[in-house]
Amino acid sequence: MLAPGLAVECKHRQRLPAWLVDALKRIREQAGSERLGLLVLHESGAHDSIVCLSLADFAARWGEIGPETRSKQDAIIR
Repeated sequence: MLAPGLAVECKHRQRLPAWLVDALKRIREQAGSERLGLLVLHESGAHDSIVCLSLADFAARWGEIGPETRSKQDAIIR
């Protein structure tokens, strides 16, 4: 289990859009070690947004990733 109280779905893509990867990298650098870098994605006219953060930052903030999730993460990274 990743963390109590969370439902997690993992989506694997051969490549993520470069603008998305670059934007997350940029906000993580700006956040430094004291803050959590979040990327908020919003569709024009939508009533809700998507919050994106790195799995490494999530684990550092809320605890170690469980073995079943780690194996999925490792498979995605490869």
